[in-house]
Amino acid sequence: MPAGTILRKTYVIEDVIGEGGMGVVYKAHHHKLGSTFAIKVLDSKLARISTLRDRFLEEARIQATIQHPNIVRVLDILDEDGVFGMVMQYIEGRTLDAYIHDECGQLTFPEARAITTVLLEAIDHAHQSGVIHRDLKPSNVLLTTGHNPSAIGTSLKVLDFGIAKILDANNGRTITGAKMGTPRYMAPEQVRNARDVDARADVYAIGLTLYEMVCGRSPYEELRDFDLLQAQIDTAPPPPSKYREDIPAELEAVILKSLEKDPDDRYSNAKEFMRALDGLEVLPDTVPPKPEKQREAKPSKHRKLEKPGADAPPKAGEKKPRSPKRELSPAAEEPDENWELGDTNAALRAKESTESESRGRSWVAIVVVLAILGLGGLAYRSFGPPGQKDRKTQQPLTEEQVKGKPHNTDSNVMGLTNSVRVETLKTDVGRMSLVAAGTYWVGSLPDDPLAGSSEAPASAVELKGFFVDQTEVSVFYYAQCADQGSCPPLPDLETSVKTHPNTPVTGVGFGSAEAFCSWAGKRLPSEEEWDAAARAGRASLYPTMDEPTCAIVNFGTSSGGDCVGANPLNAEGVYGRELGKNPLHLRHMAGNVWEWTRTQGPDAQERIVKGGSWKSRKVNLRVSARRVMRANTGDDDVGFRCVKDRP
Repeated sequence: MPAGTILRKTYVIEDVIGEGGMGVVYKAHHHKLGSTFAIKVLDSKLARISTLRDRFLEEARIQATIQHPNIVRVLDILDEDGVFGMVMQYIEGRTLDAYIHDECGQLTFPEARAITTVLLEAIDHAHQSGVIHRDLKPSNVLLTTGHNPSAIGTSLKVLDFGIAKILDANNGRTITGAKMGTPRYMAPEQVRNARDVDARADVYAIGLTLYEMVCGRSPYEELRDFDLLQAQIDTAPPPPSKYREDIPAELEAVILKSLEKDPDDRYSNAKEFMRALDGLEVLPDTVPPKPEKQREAKPSKHRKLEKPGADAPPKAGEKKPRSPKRELSPAAEEPDENWELGDTNAALRAKESTESESRGRSWVAIVVVLAILGLGGLAYRSFGPPGQKDRKTQQPLTEEQVKGKPHNTDSNVMGLTNSVRVETLKTDVGRMSLVAAGTYWVGSLPDDPLAGSSEAPASAVELKGFFVDQTEVSVFYYAQCADQGSCPPLPDLETSVKTHPNTPVTGVGFGSAEAFCSWAGKRLPSEEEWDAAARAGRASLYPTMDEPTCAIVNFGTSSGGDCVGANPLNAEGVYGRELGKNPLHLRHMAGNVWEWTRTQGPDAQERIVKGGSWKSRKVNLRVSARRVMRANTGDDDVGFRCVKDRP
């Protein structure tokens, strides 16, 4: 929506404040009053889906019922000419999440208590109004510009009641929003059955927030997916003193009581939690040492290559001139994500054979939650990081490890797969790898004897940094989007989630792929971005680190293909083929399924797909190989992966 657009002849759009998977937050002013507002507008494509549109408007109505100085107010609802939005207070500031992790590391005890007390007061008011938030977390708490710890009462605002629950006194009907909650802050009972939660679920989430303010980390920081949700159900949090030795015992006891697994053992409501904090002795105003920030390496500046000769693209497999080593910011290495949902039933049977029936039921609950959990409503992203803080892992990587690397022998592939470090980004819908800003060769390489006339010619393009999904989007994740009404449903999707959730979703057209990426806070790549991600800075014909074979790539199963009898006659799980990863740890960039890009084909209704599939011959596994498809069609060997702009 361009600046100057006028909504309802009243609100004049000035600028984009933030973007999310479901829409955009704009800064706008009232052309008569001159007042400034924030307007959250539902994405126009998603607004066509009635269930999602209704949920969005329900969120606005819920938040409009709550009037409290520490809760961002919804002042108006827009519903005309296909535009659906909510008009909110415009408040400058940053999220508590950013305040903790980007500046403080750990807060002083008095400040942590003060923030928690004000947060509890605001949430108690919501509870008294009959509303349970159900998605409280540091990224949904805003500290206004000029935040002063001694005046926290006027500088804290609670955001996003997108999945709040209202109990209708007339018929006990539960009105719910679009998602279940954020796993890292979900109470045990919310994991088991989100419809049964009461105010004590918010108490638990605030307890986790207090824990994070004091310790600089959540109690289950290193856990994800199944393990994280299981820990929320039955693993006692490590005492805060493990991470903050100077914490007073009384404060630690209050935090741990708020995090009891049984709601009956927790504080019964926000007021009781407040009284416990107020009853503490004067807390020491100790300032923990501020964690040293790791300097983020800036990508080297590349100039445009304008003429042949020294600046011409390297030949296939040829090394580029060696550059001085440049390392990215070091951090703890994290293992690759290898979570295989395809064996869920076997895992459940194994669990139930060795653990109690009640624990088995917990795992069933977790499977259900994971099957329907998604990113949910658009976060109020105006003044802090988007939604829940994306947790970055920065790992050492020299340019020589990814630039100018020739194809390696089989004996070297495993070593490279395990030793190359990439900068990654964890999101709620999979892990991503960074493609650094710079100049990349895309299209066919010189002297490629297999290059076709329809392939893009070799050219140097400058790209901004972006993250790319390490795997193709799975049936499991697409089902979450469809369950929320954000993605068009697919035939037999419910059955597919149960039988093979980890296979790439196929049969989706360009529009469906685009809708998913938008829902996930991402987008589809351009063909140039896809090429850059596939080559990972190398002058290579193929995305893989070795020339493709039936052992490392799922391809060649059509009649007369290279791998008939050796590879399955279908797409396989997105976490497979360890040896087929490229240097950025991207799987299945060659084979398995073709992948949609947003690059238009010869016709306006066509798009380019890349990478080849399980049916393809080897020639179509080359980075430059492309196929033109009608945007509104799907196929059983066409899927996609998403990218996300680097902030």
